[in-house]
Amino acid sequence: MKSNTIIKGIITGVVIVIVLNLAYSNKNLIEEPIQKYFAKEYNFEEAKDAITTTYVENLKQKYWFINLNGLFVRLTGGRVCNDIVLLNNGMLTDANVASYDTTNNALMVEELSEQLKNKGIDLLYVQSPSKMDLNNDLLPLGLVNEGNNNANQLIEHLENNNVNVLDLRTDMADTPEHIKEYFYDTDHHWNPIGAFHAFQEISKYLQGMYPDEEINGYYQDIENWDIHRKEDWFLGSRGKRTGTYFAGVDDLIWLTPKFDTEMSFANIYRGDFYYGDYETANIREEYINEKDYFNRNAYCVYIGGDFPLTKHRNSYAPVDMKILIVKDSFVLPLESYFSTVFKEVDVIDLRHYTAGTLDEYILESNPDLVIMNFNTYGVSSEVLYGTGADVSLESNKTTEKIGELEFLKIYSAPENNYNCQTLYNNIETGRKYTLKCETIEVAEGYTDAISMLLYDSETQTTYDCDMWDLRYSNKDGQYEWTFTAPSEGNNLELIVYSGICGKTSNIGIEMTGIELYKYTD
Repeated sequence: MKSNTIIKGIITGVVIVIVLNLAYSNKNLIEEPIQKYFAKEYNFEEAKDAITTTYVENLKQKYWFINLNGLFVRLTGGRVCNDIVLLNNGMLTDANVASYDTTNNALMVEELSEQLKNKGIDLLYVQSPSKMDLNNDLLPLGLVNEGNNNANQLIEHLENNNVNVLDLRTDMADTPEHIKEYFYDTDHHWNPIGAFHAFQEISKYLQGMYPDEEINGYYQDIENWDIHRKEDWFLGSRGKRTGTYFAGVDDLIWLTPKFDTEMSFANIYRGDFYYGDYETANIREEYINEKDYFNRNAYCVYIGGDFPLTKHRNSYAPVDMKILIVKDSFVLPLESYFSTVFKEVDVIDLRHYTAGTLDEYILESNPDLVIMNFNTYGVSSEVLYGTGADVSLESNKTTEKIGELEFLKIYSAPENNYNCQTLYNNIETGRKYTLKCETIEVAEGYTDAISMLLYDSETQTTYDCDMWDLRYSNKDGQYEWTFTAPSEGNNLELIVYSGICGKTSNIGIEMTGIELYKYTD
């Protein structure tokens, strides 16, 4: 009896030491809530909630506890940890995916497809797999994943209404072995080899749609690409919830072409612009150079993450077509592969895009083809599907020139990273406009691209923006930006920068043949 009391005392003492150590090493987390409490900015409940929240989010030892919890569950034979399930092949996915009525999403795609057809724009719906085989053989008994059934329902609806559909699951998720081949173990995304297989299959389908174009061939041969690998480098989104000991970690994989490339990538609303070979334009080296299981998402080695709008330009691509991809996060490696084939690839993520509707962007950018590409979890997300067809696709046909400048020079300004000039003011709210330019020359300094902003000087709000790749636009003569002014705004101006906004120091440019058109219908 005495020995039990001693053991309990030792355990209690260890726990007290751990708690005190945690409290001391994280004391900075409670300083602000306590200060606000004594300053009467917080009541007791608000202070308590603030302390709880900051401890959950910022506790220094948080990841140690996640690893310890995952190890305990694994050692005790558990298959579910923090709502993540260990599949029969050792991979991780969500424990349960509920049934979802996809009728409304299907109707939005059908309406959009029909309206685009009337404008001579094709639409292809691509169903990507998720990390679950079609027969659900990977799930432990008692768990349910309705993702594939949800996708089946949506695809049946689309096919019955004559929408072009490519279902990638038929040879990517047909067996547990294919799931293991094409997906990361600890992440919910496919790996870049799986994405490349999707690139091959989509290219074959598009070749059938456009038999006169050289879409499918050399670029889709994986022998013409290098496969790079960093061992034990990546803990995916599901692994971050279970720790490194529950299902291990992944190798980081990325592909780069063996053939010569020259292209650009513009992250429009973040103001990032990359010009060079494929790797410079598409691969973000910070995810390769630094390993951090919990604070980095190395899946973002392609493109850098999910953004509202990105644009790829490639004057040397074999196919002179413009495609618009409506995406979820699975598309990150896929869009970079397509940038080797098509001269223009725009990619829009409706979870983050706020400058207008999908319909408006299609009308403004006028692509040859729209690809909607979502995984089976995405079929239950209405925001990904836009708003269906809109009357705006049939309106705004007539334009009138409302402004013209034969020549404009923006002189270089040392130490000025926001060197710009207002082209036009009094932009009307709710109106659609097109800005055109004949030539742009860099007169001083160096820049690969310039920025344009639709800006409200009174509220200091940027409502929309774009970037022009100077090499691409000079070669193809395409200096053009079509945009729709917001329904609000007091003093809307159209502003042009001497380079990329925020990076214009010591850069001067000369522009000729500037014209602004307003849509009157």
